[in-house]
Amino acid sequence: GMCYRDLGNLDVAGRYIEPIASATGLPVELMFAVGSTLSGMKRHEGAVKAMDQVMARLPQNIQPEKLLDVVRVYEAAQRADRMVAPLARYLQMRPADWRGWLDLATLHALTRQGGQAQAALRRAFDLGREEAVQAARGSEVLKPLIAQVLQRAAPDRQPMVPYLKR
Repeated sequence: GMCYRDLGNLDVAGRYIEPIASATGLPVELMFAVGSTLSGMKRHEGAVKAMDQVMARLPQNIQPEKLLDVVRVYEAAQRADRMVAPLARYLQMRPADWRGWLDLATLHALTRQGGQAQAALRRAFDLGREEAVQAARGSEVLKPLIAQVLQRAAPDRQPMVPYLKR
């Protein structure tokens, strides 16, 4: 009975689970579960270690939504540097998700990769049109990039957002 009582205590449970994050050779699915669990317990260092192992050995048939879960674990740990790879992989599988492109643009902007941020923002605008532009306007990080991206629309094309006040 004492064991169950102890495992009801998140701090004790975290002490049991956290060492697993540093173990090597365990199945990717187990590491994913460990990373998600530790993140939920706000044990971010262990969660990042586990998800780093998941990313190092990503199965080819991984569900795109699982990649977003990896992004969320890194986000909870405030590791923007780690969020780009799983989000980029997700966008390879779901290239029409303009919100994903907007998130990628934000990450590139936060990590000072201006050219990549503009390219991702342009893709978001191409896919999401006015809705994507409005969403970008609500972001302090993306707002400074909007005008540059919209001006770069090729002159021979119809305006990307025809009703935008210029």
